[in-house]
Amino acid sequence: MKPLKLLLIVGAFLTISTLQAQIENSAFTLTGSGIASPFATDYQSVGINPANLGWTFNDSGKKFSLGFTEGAYSIYSEILSKEDLRGNIYGQDFDDLSREDKLSLAEDFVNSPLRLNADIMSVGFSFATDNFGGIAFSMKEKASYYSELGPLASEILFLGYQSTYFDSLLLNDGTTIENAPDLDPEIYDLVVQGFTSENQALPLSELLEGTELNGQWVREINVSYGRKLLTTENVGIYGGVGVKYVMGMFLMDLAFEDGEGKGVAAYAPVFDFETESVSGQNPSSLPTSRNPLKPAGEGFGFDIGASVIIKEKLTLSAAVNDIGSITWDGNVFSVEDLKLTELSSPGVSSLSLVDQLDTFIGEDGIIKWEGEKKVKRSLPTNYRIGAGLKLGDKIDVGVDALLPANESPGNYREALVSVGGRFRPLEWLELSTGFMTGGGYDFKIPAGIVFRTPGKTYEAGIASRDLITFFSDNQPTLSLAMGFARFRF
Repeated sequence: MKPLKLLLIVGAFLTISTLQAQIENSAFTLTGSGIASPFATDYQSVGINPANLGWTFNDSGKKFSLGFTEGAYSIYSEILSKEDLRGNIYGQDFDDLSREDKLSLAEDFVNSPLRLNADIMSVGFSFATDNFGGIAFSMKEKASYYSELGPLASEILFLGYQSTYFDSLLLNDGTTIENAPDLDPEIYDLVVQGFTSENQALPLSELLEGTELNGQWVREINVSYGRKLLTTENVGIYGGVGVKYVMGMFLMDLAFEDGEGKGVAAYAPVFDFETESVSGQNPSSLPTSRNPLKPAGEGFGFDIGASVIIKEKLTLSAAVNDIGSITWDGNVFSVEDLKLTELSSPGVSSLSLVDQLDTFIGEDGIIKWEGEKKVKRSLPTNYRIGAGLKLGDKIDVGVDALLPANESPGNYREALVSVGGRFRPLEWLELSTGFMTGGGYDFKIPAGIVFRTPGKTYEAGIASRDLITFFSDNQPTLSLAMGFARFRF
């Protein structure tokens, strides 16, 4: 199985990661409001704001929090319908595309992003007292994927050797004919390869102009600590820091713009990546027989944050997260900036995202690879600021913003802003909603529901990042956040 195929399955089925880039990470209790920075407490504040670990007044005197298998995922497309996205998630079969369909999709997919995010916390634990502060441990899988195609890349992806880029076609009987848009469709059934002359061919850096593909799967172990730094009668100031060890399982980072490009990939041995097209011996090759889950990269990062609570009603929060980097030194590849003179692929045959990516970067795809010793990539550093206000005992409202600090895989392309709130009509029930915009997404309305036993000893809930998707088929965001094993004692 090729790595991006597994990455998509991973994100879509919520069984593992990237993927980062969720404003509330895997904290299912926060998804419905879209507000994380001023609302997150105990281990759920890990990766959001470690200073919040110092809070104790929200937990009814409980010192310990423990959670298992909390997670969230989302998949978004401006072109694919809700039914198409569901089909990709559940592995349904798609109808074959006609040439007319391919021509139309080749135009539609230009500069139309696809995003896939997932964040799964396998275990989280925290302990907090007034004097000690709060300490937390969590283990997470994070995965993300983002793609956007330039004009020529989209045409070749869908049409393959039928693209106008190739001026000649090789038929299965060994004859060669000139490629033309008015060819009899039956002729294409006889084509086995398209090619163009060396003088007319373009290097990948020009061919893929406007194209970006990036994805990442990492396993993160985080230890964070926060405590009260200063207190007066009406104001409490908190600070915190988190340290994380990051194991990289998969990396894809390709971008081509203004005639220049970069392209690297790395993967753990568990991924059966096709390397027949790699020129020469890969100096970073990892054997598959010894430890198939051996990370392809390792690194460290840290989070730092502060929060201010005024009269136990108004909360102000600010943090910088994922400061650090990963050095990828296992199964590392870079893109060769070669001219594309021939292609044996007929293009994608359906709306399967896996098939699309395989056609693009697979063994017979556009991109060719060469082995590398290692490559270093920054973590998806981000700034978070937020404010929350308690309106009595039943209502909280707030605003939250996540601002990307770099363009590393897993990060947003632009700021994401959320406004929302939560309402507790009953001791055992919490409802939440809000709206969010930015981050490369359209306007979204999240909503969620959380159930609690008396005293908040046990919590369970489910949420979606976008209610609009349930009523509209256009530009859908399929998402789910859930948790059924969160305890406080």
